[in-house]
Amino acid sequence: MDWCRWRKPTSQRALAVLRILGRTNQSLRGMGREWRGLCQDLCNHAKRIATSKDMAKRFRYRVWSPFLKYLNDPEEKFIDYFSGGTVGKIKAKYNPTGNSVFEIVKIYKEKVPRMGTGFMLATPWTMEFIYKNVKSTCLADQHNLLSINKDYKASDQDREIGVVIVAEYPNLASAASWRTPPPGYKNTISYIFSRNLGIIRWAHKDPAIYEEHPEGHLNQRADPNHRVQDAKEVKFRLGKWVAFGLNQKRRATTTSFTGPNRGILNYTASKVEVVANQKLTRTDSGVLEMDASFLFNHEELENPENASKEWTSRFAYLSKTAHFWDMELGRVEIYPLVAKTILEEIENHRNSLSPADKERLKEEAIVVSVVTKVHHKWLQNFHRYPEAGVFFAHRVLEIFYLDGGKPIFKAQALEN
Repeated sequence: MDWCRWRKPTSQRALAVLRILGRTNQSLRGMGREWRGLCQDLCNHAKRIATSKDMAKRFRYRVWSPFLKYLNDPEEKFIDYFSGGTVGKIKAKYNPTGNSVFEIVKIYKEKVPRMGTGFMLATPWTMEFIYKNVKSTCLADQHNLLSINKDYKASDQDREIGVVIVAEYPNLASAASWRTPPPGYKNTISYIFSRNLGIIRWAHKDPAIYEEHPEGHLNQRADPNHRVQDAKEVKFRLGKWVAFGLNQKRRATTTSFTGPNRGILNYTASKVEVVANQKLTRTDSGVLEMDASFLFNHEELENPENASKEWTSRFAYLSKTAHFWDMELGRVEIYPLVAKTILEEIENHRNSLSPADKERLKEEAIVVSVVTKVHHKWLQNFHRYPEAGVFFAHRVLEIFYLDGGKPIFKAQALEN
């Protein structure tokens, strides 16, 4: 048996999937018992959200479960009975047919509680919908985003989550800009990036002393009673995800805050607390890097008409403004060298397919996973945000099909 659900997700439901990914029920262990899964039909709700025609065509009448994957429903029992937004319980049997391994043989009409079935929203088409709408989500309500509207009056009551992109950098609010520098003023400061707020200054303070070593910096060989400094010490800050409020600068200055840095100068982070990683972070020669992924879009990287050219001339025509959007990192730049790797690997893969597979897979969504780094011109780029990104794609990690995860390319591990 399998718990199933079909619906065409609204944008709010689709975004909710970002918070429930990875939460699954018990593993499938054998035949003849109950499994939980998600069965959805994209077609019947196609007018409720902006879906592309190719998605509507590819997922028409598809029924899906996280554990059983696509199910065959030859008599359309599930599709005919269950309306959108409901969770249903079915019995399926092993009967490989086409792309399906299991076939629906019976539906159960009793009502299934919603509690514990939220993870079933993560269907292939829901994930594709989310990927395709990350940009519109990031840029929604632009007037009320300090990252974009540098004159926006941000609330000092709200708390945001961001990542420390630079631990020690000259304070943009130089001592010369104050009639009397505020208490504790320092010439260097840390900078936090938040997609909604942009770049926020975090002051350097004299660290407190605690008995317990901060998470992530524990030396396993050290004496457990050894007194160490707090994780907010500057050398521990880079790459930390933090929750913080805003402290608006109200002190009298020799000049009002104007120019591209005015949003940064008007606020500092307050009540900063280290939180769980939203993305895993690491450093390379003192530069922060994180992994991110996006849907392949040929037109973003170049004019597809240039694909027939040899690379000796084609490279010059690759887009200089290519980018993708990420829920935590905002706009991420894709420069021609990385774009060339993506295009080459996907084209090599497609050229290796049989004519039948090439036709079958030509509309399938492809995910590109990259290592991102903080741009060496992060401050200059932020002046033009969202027309330029604080992060850029440094190298390609993996390329694979979103639906099913079939690999296209995987980079070799770098030697330490």
